[in-house]
Amino acid sequence: MLRLGIAWRIYLVVVLALGCMGFSAWKSVSLMERNTYMLREVHLRDLVDLAISKLRDLDEQVAAGDVTLAEAQAEGVEFLRTLNYDNGNYLFASDYEGNIVAHPRDDRMGSNTWDLTDPNGVMIYQELIATAQTPEGGAVYYSSRRAGDDGAELTLPKISFTYGFAPWGWMIATGSYVEDIDAMAAEMRDDMLTYLLVGFGVMALGGGVIAYSVIRPINRLNARMKGLSQGDLASKIPYVKGRSETSQMARSMVVFRDDLQRKKELEEAENEARARRDAEQEEQQAVVLAIGEGLSGLSEGDLRRTLDSPFPAQFEPLRQNFNTTVTNLREIMKVLLENADEIQSRAGEMSSSSEDLARRTETQAATLEETAAALDEITSSVGKAASDASEVERVVQQTRTDAEDNSSIVRQAVVAMSEIRASSESISKITGVIDDIAFQTNLLALNAGVEAARAGTAGRGFAVVADEVRQLALGSSEAAREIKQLIGASSKHVESGVELVNSAGEALAGIVEQVAHVATLVSGIAESARDQSSGISEINTSVVHLDQVTQQNAAMVEEASAAIMTLTGEVDSLRRQISRFRVDVNSATERLGAWKPDLDRAAG
Repeated sequence: MLRLGIAWRIYLVVVLALGCMGFSAWKSVSLMERNTYMLREVHLRDLVDLAISKLRDLDEQVAAGDVTLAEAQAEGVEFLRTLNYDNGNYLFASDYEGNIVAHPRDDRMGSNTWDLTDPNGVMIYQELIATAQTPEGGAVYYSSRRAGDDGAELTLPKISFTYGFAPWGWMIATGSYVEDIDAMAAEMRDDMLTYLLVGFGVMALGGGVIAYSVIRPINRLNARMKGLSQGDLASKIPYVKGRSETSQMARSMVVFRDDLQRKKELEEAENEARARRDAEQEEQQAVVLAIGEGLSGLSEGDLRRTLDSPFPAQFEPLRQNFNTTVTNLREIMKVLLENADEIQSRAGEMSSSSEDLARRTETQAATLEETAAALDEITSSVGKAASDASEVERVVQQTRTDAEDNSSIVRQAVVAMSEIRASSESISKITGVIDDIAFQTNLLALNAGVEAARAGTAGRGFAVVADEVRQLALGSSEAAREIKQLIGASSKHVESGVELVNSAGEALAGIVEQVAHVATLVSGIAESARDQSSGISEINTSVVHLDQVTQQNAAMVEEASAAIMTLTGEVDSLRRQISRFRVDVNSATERLGAWKPDLDRAAG
């Protein structure tokens, strides 16, 4: 079926439609015929029910004693014999043995019809009696003979409805010929056949016209579609105008043709674009190769390599940006190298200053030791003077001389304390210089970190180095601040010592005055000697304290020297990291080689 053409399919649809119509008509006639039989049966049932109702009334009268059974049955028979309907149809009754008890014809009254059969062998009364004895009664179909209009005897189908009246043992029935129903059904079947034949002819003709009207446009469109498949995009497509499905197909072919035209144009444009893409891809590969070589040099630390060959116009900004980045990174490395040289030079100077300060601190400690020894001797002399009162006069003059000498020593101690304070101030200045260098180093590390961040991935390693330098600078600054605080505390102690020494000088001046009076006031020698001994003890205590402060200064100087050595080592590490980058042969490799011995000397 799927291989049939459209025309045959249309014809097949017409045949199927006619078949469906015929089947529906036949089913309708059969249903109508069946419904007519049912209506006839209902009509007969109503008539029998009417007779049964009359008999029940009579039986109730018998039960009430109004009439006798015989009288009631006689009235019932009379009622049944006179009840006619539909032009000669009647009711009849028999007992359950087939004896007729009521019939319009007198010759049938009292006759036995138990063995009466129809031409088809149906036992008529036996069937009627058996059906009447059922609870609801029912219809019985059989054939019966009747004279026709022309006087000839006819055998016609008949339907009877029967019902039993149990109180009297009667079977009440009535029948009706159904040839009119069969005739009506036959007439309807004849009309249906006529209509079907006419409809078949009309539909066949209409189907042919429809098939031609459908096939011809489809064939033309099919031929045009073949032309489109062979590349004919210029020929006109028929049936474009209109609202039919064929016109819709034609308009779809127009869209298809336009799509093919656009596809052809797109293919041509795609070929041209593919050629341009191939050329651009070759240019891109050349650019990627050049940039790859440049990035390879950067990964190896070579900052001297730039991209000198021009790129295509759309990639030229990329080359310029790469060269600018390399140039900026190279300049940053040069600045870092110069800053590292400056830090190394400052570290060397700080190391030399620390050594000088250490030597001066040692000298100061020795001087204080001698001063403490002299004060011990003075203390012994004063004790002896106090114990030798008998030699006061002779000793007074000597004591005066000794007191003047002691005053000179005190002045020398004051001068030494002033020198210590000046040295402390020098150390404070040096720590200030260290703090400034650490601050500058921190700034340089911050700048280097910023430039490394701008460089992106290529500057990530340098960013780590810059961060380490910044941490070292912060540590150096913190150490310098601690040294400055310690020196400030030491200066305060030195000022306290100076005040004590000045007090000692004033005490010695008093001693000199007392010694002058001792010559005339011998009695006060012992008391003056005790005062002098007490003052000298205080001086001795101050000198011991000053010696402790000096020792602390020496320890601080050693710590400053250690911090300077640490800074020198960190600068060395920074230079080693920077040496990975080849900026300029003269400014990088040779300068790094010349800088290494300076580090060794600073470390020594």
